[in-house]
Amino acid sequence: MGFAAERTAIEAKFASWATTPVKWPNLPFQQPASAWIAVHIVNGSSSEISIAPPVLRRHLGVVVVQIFDKENNSESTIRTIADQVEALFLNQPQNEIRISATETIRFRSPSLGAAQIVNGWQQRNVTIPFERDEMK
Repeated sequence: MGFAAERTAIEAKFASWATTPVKWPNLPFQQPASAWIAVHIVNGSSSEISIAPPVLRRHLGVVVVQIFDKENNSESTIRTIADQVEALFLNQPQNEIRISATETIRFRSPSLGAAQIVNGWQQRNVTIPFERDEMK
């Protein structure tokens, strides 16, 4: 299945997201006047973690959800959205998605990064580490 299936599975977690508009990489986006999020999948290293067939390959990555709200607004909106993002990833059985009979994504505990101001928007990032295992 691979990276494409990984992206589809992670995007599906946001299918019922109605809290804010969502910006996806390389797709048109009309920036709203109020809070919104941008979702990114950042892939890291991969390695084979078994020595006998079938080979188990582990891919590491991070889902980064950037949360934006107007500068000088209370941080409570961003923190409420961060809680909702966290719930998306921690309310699965064992925090995982089974993509296929041979592929699973497991999510680790999300964290909330430091606040910053970018072009009139306050921004914080929720980062959710994950590992995707696939049998080859």
